[in-house]
Amino acid sequence: MKTLAPREKAIAASAALLVAVFLGNRFLLLPLGDAWRELDDRATVQESRFRRGRELMARGDRIRKEYAALAQAAAAPGDPRDATALLKDVETLAASAGVRIRDLRPTPEEGKGKLPSISVTVESSWEPLARLLRDLQSSPRLLRVEKATIQSKAEAAVLTAQLLIVRAPLDEPEKPSSPQGRKT
Repeated sequence: MKTLAPREKAIAASAALLVAVFLGNRFLLLPLGDAWRELDDRATVQESRFRRGRELMARGDRIRKEYAALAQAAAAPGDPRDATALLKDVETLAASAGVRIRDLRPTPEEGKGKLPSISVTVESSWEPLARLLRDLQSSPRLLRVEKATIQSKAEAAVLTAQLLIVRAPLDEPEKPSSPQGRKT
């Protein structure tokens, strides 16, 4: 550097200073900024968790009472408006009859106190389908088939049936379903 002119020394010093600033920014300041933002995000998440925990603790007695009421209601058997029990009953009966369920969903309830109903699409041959219909009609939960549509698929041995199943009211005797809407 002794042979360089003062102007060249100033240019070299400013270039070295610019490289030092760039490297310091790239390897020191940017990682520190990222770490700071990450730490801030973690603190925000922890703070929201803390607030949520405080809210739950403040409502603890009410939550416990509601949970106890729900647990007691779930343990009480025989509620005729329990759609979950109806779905489980139909699944169990279909499995025991050897029928494959393709679609199983509750239908929208209309009116207060209306008993739940479900729409089921099943696939099987004649014998398992007949066994399922018999089991549904003679089930201890008083299930009845309101509507049945049976269609034959391209394979001669496979049938597709759409059933609308309703839990019969407890005060009304069970009625056998009529073969309305039946297609072959």
